[in-house]
Amino acid sequence: MGKTITGDDRVRSLSGSVNFRTTFDVSHRLNEKTKLGIGLMHISNGGYEDPNHGLEALRFTLGRDF
Repeated sequence: MGKTITGDDRVRSLSGSVNFRTTFDVSHRLNEKTKLGIGLMHISNGGYEDPNHGLEALRFTLGRDF
């Protein structure tokens, strides 16, 4: 079983000078000026260098048009 990486160690564990980000977002317009969304994000080096722990995040968004 792998080691759980937290806090600042998690950011340092993203090895290499190049990392890739993949996102998936869904949003719903609540009214003419406001939208609410949820999304998933993954960042990693794509396996070109060890270690490749990556980082996953769940995102909630609230947008307002001006």
